[in-house]
Amino acid sequence: MRTRLPFLIVVIGVGLMGGFPQVSAQPVGAALDFQDSHAVFDVGGNHYATHYIETGLTFRQWLVPSLFNLGLRGGYLSVTQDPNPVVSGANIGGEYVGLDAGFRYDWIPLIGLRAYASETYHHSSATTKIGVNHIEWYGFHARAGADLHFGIVGIGAGVFYRRATGQEPTPASVPETVALFENESGPYASVTLYPGMGGSVTLLGEGGRWHSYLLTFRYGF
Repeated sequence: MRTRLPFLIVVIGVGLMGGFPQVSAQPVGAALDFQDSHAVFDVGGNHYATHYIETGLTFRQWLVPSLFNLGLRGGYLSVTQDPNPVVSGANIGGEYVGLDAGFRYDWIPLIGLRAYASETYHHSSATTKIGVNHIEWYGFHARAGADLHFGIVGIGAGVFYRRATGQEPTPASVPETVALFENESGPYASVTLYPGMGGSVTLLGEGGRWHSYLLTFRYGF
């Protein structure tokens, strides 16, 4: 899989979300993202609890002002996985890079609809007792939902879908790589603060067996 271009291919997201002019009017934006995710990956028929943290930046361009945007995201990746005996207890570091897209629309002044989609390449490696081991996967992620706006506060809810396909080593005496796969869907909820000056802060949580928490600080230029 490492022969594939780690700089992706993706996506088209569709979404609509109620907007605040001080944020959505900016043609270019940047965001600082912290995401903590817990999944159960199927690795060659074995199910491993996988905890990974993404810390990075997203740069976004509005192609259609206040309606459609594309983003480039990337940063540092930290992975732990149990009870996989190959990497159990190890903190495996690496990187992620991906593209995302969103399309949003103000339905009425207080209510909007939104959707989002992304494709992200994750790669991590660590030196263990059987050598240097790599865990890597491509992750597709989509959300669709609605927002309610109350002054400088936005509250959102909807549904999400995630899929991971990749590879990682097995605990065999002669190490080999096997397929990694997981998919999951469930609800999400978010709270966003719009303090003005083109910025916003969002806390978003996704539920289910594959659950995550995302904290994002955005600023439009």
